[in-house]
Amino acid sequence: REDRMTTIKVFANTERSAIFPVGKEMRNRMLKQPLPSGYSWQMDRSFRRMAQEQKDDDFTMVFAAVLIYMIMAALFESYIHPFTIMFSITFAFTGVAVGLYTFNVNLDNNTSYGLLILFGIVVNNGIVLVDHINRYRRQGYNRHEAIIQGGQDRLRPILMTAITTVLGLAPLVVPMIYGTAEGTARLWGPMGLVVISGLMASTILTLILLPTVYSLMDDLGQYIKRLSASVQTT
Repeated sequence: REDRMTTIKVFANTERSAIFPVGKEMRNRMLKQPLPSGYSWQMDRSFRRMAQEQKDDDFTMVFAAVLIYMIMAALFESYIHPFTIMFSITFAFTGVAVGLYTFNVNLDNNTSYGLLILFGIVVNNGIVLVDHINRYRRQGYNRHEAIIQGGQDRLRPILMTAITTVLGLAPLVVPMIYGTAEGTARLWGPMGLVVISGLMASTILTLILLPTVYSLMDDLGQYIKRLSASVQTT
């Protein structure tokens, strides 16, 4: 009995990495299962704690993205170009997915913390590149020339920053890959893997695709300005 109520606990053994996915599947099935009057069910405390942590992580990521946008909007004095830089975050997700799948690492709380760290790191490359392009445009360069010259000037600094970060985090990830990690290294390894894989993919894709995204967003911004001007005149 628990709280004066007859209670039956049902449990099953599964891999530790599959506890949360299996728990979500069981919860979804139980929600569809009709129960007689006077009967109720609930997941155990560990699953409820994991579900709450998952909700907190999702909220934190959204809140972090909003803060990043607000800071960049104030920095560039634009509502459009921050979206250009935030595409770097979507580029990073590609690398994170590949890294986790390659080394069979689950997306748990530790990897979620790595994503938060990654958000702040990957946007740096975009900020450096876009700010340099805007500086050339203020000097009188047309958009195409500014993108080419800005990309050439910032190629080496961006690569150097990414490589030094990857090398600095490598000691956390290498023991996990070879299965020699012990103690806290098992906790920090997945976090380092998320940052390394996401940063590598984001750096490459930023240098290749971000200029195109910048052009598209700039066209969108000019279209919005023309549309707003036409509305005001009418």
